[in-house]
Amino acid sequence: FFQEEDWQYPLHYLKSIDAEQLHIGTLIVNGDSLNQVGVKFKGQSSYDLSFKKNPLTIELDYVNDQEYQKVDEFKLSNGNLDPSWVREILGYEIARKYMIAPRANYATVFVNGTFYGVFGNTEAVDGKFAKQHFKMGKKGVRSKGNAPAGRFSGGPSSLEYLGEKTALYQQKYELKTNDASGWQALIDLTKVIKNQQTNEVEAMLNVNSAIWMLAFNNALLNLDSYSDFQQNYYLIRDANGLFHFVPWDLNLAFDGLGKKAGVLMQPNYPPLKQEHNSKFPLIQLIAQNAEYRKMYFAHYRTIIEENFYNDWYKERAVFYQNLLDEWVEKDKNWTFTHQQFQQNLNETVLWTDKNDFPYPGIIELMVARKKYWSTHAELLKEGPTIADVETTYTNGFQVKTKVSDDAERAIIWYKTNDQRPFLKAEMNRVGHEFSITIPEDSKRIAYYIFVENKAAGTFYPRRATRELVEFERE
Repeated sequence: FFQEEDWQYPLHYLKSIDAEQLHIGTLIVNGDSLNQVGVKFKGQSSYDLSFKKNPLTIELDYVNDQEYQKVDEFKLSNGNLDPSWVREILGYEIARKYMIAPRANYATVFVNGTFYGVFGNTEAVDGKFAKQHFKMGKKGVRSKGNAPAGRFSGGPSSLEYLGEKTALYQQKYELKTNDASGWQALIDLTKVIKNQQTNEVEAMLNVNSAIWMLAFNNALLNLDSYSDFQQNYYLIRDANGLFHFVPWDLNLAFDGLGKKAGVLMQPNYPPLKQEHNSKFPLIQLIAQNAEYRKMYFAHYRTIIEENFYNDWYKERAVFYQNLLDEWVEKDKNWTFTHQQFQQNLNETVLWTDKNDFPYPGIIELMVARKKYWSTHAELLKEGPTIADVETTYTNGFQVKTKVSDDAERAIIWYKTNDQRPFLKAEMNRVGHEFSITIPEDSKRIAYYIFVENKAAGTFYPRRATRELVEFERE
């Protein structure tokens, strides 16, 4: 609720001058009232003065120290770039299986008692998020891969090393923490990525989180991301000095980004399309390192087998559309029609207001993409099998696992303290087993394993690090 009847005017004005100031209102969520919240319009391509419904940021603690279900900021997307209303919420649901990513759901929004429309509600990647998931302390850094002036004006957040001048990076990234030393940390990271020295990379970057993000972006054709348009991600450095990736802004997943004239969809988009492009140093880092490349395709297989080959995504997409159908039909402020909403799950919708911009049908796109994956040489490679993983403790933790005959190498990532980063070690082969003793006098251990043969690799558990083997000694 706002005091003004024409409540949009002050929000448009604050957006036009790029003000940090927010407009004051009262928020009621599921019957709970929160006073003096801060509200502003947000977004770049999803915001427009002509839109009847624009995306919103609502800061619950703008004036008062208050939160709702441990959340103090809502990011409400208007769905104006997705006729299916499925891309963003389904994308985040898949992402959270494999990496740390924001929670997201739907909201029906009323302003001053009048139905304003259906919105996607995404958890903010703010300081509270960083502290909760990455134990980020006072020395932590939170930066965003988005140019402050927009992608077309500021350029891509490519993670290229541009030299030591901070100003060159300030055009292409946003530093969300107050410590200016965060800029130097970002510069150092880009230099390490460029040099591709494994020990230096792994001392600064959670490589596994980078690989999951890149595999996710590509499999879902989430191209308004680092993987193509080079934006929409967060980099969070924890108290141990390690950077972690967090995906952001998935409303153009499932091939919703702009394409060449005449192209309706891109089901044959290669898994490592930019591997020979020096403007994509993070992708080159993963593609040109034999171990990382096998890790990438292992994660890629997990994503497509657990979500697409079994049609799980289709069941969820239908569920979401059934959930929204009644409210979408009532939403007269939305860019698209109810008919287009129902159509876009299966068929391409052309946005006539934007020169027939194509939004592929989610199902038609992924059916074609599955056909492409089924013949891709690297996706057809098979890693070793892993069985009977055992953990014991005698003057240290003993971990052993049986493997298939083709296995050549096994690596374990482990930690015995949640405040510490994962440590990496080679396991030793004896016959059909790999084993290792970790001389730690701790109560518990958490770990995951990666086993390679000549062609490919296998993780155990498959969803590492979202799933881990955990063992606590008596």
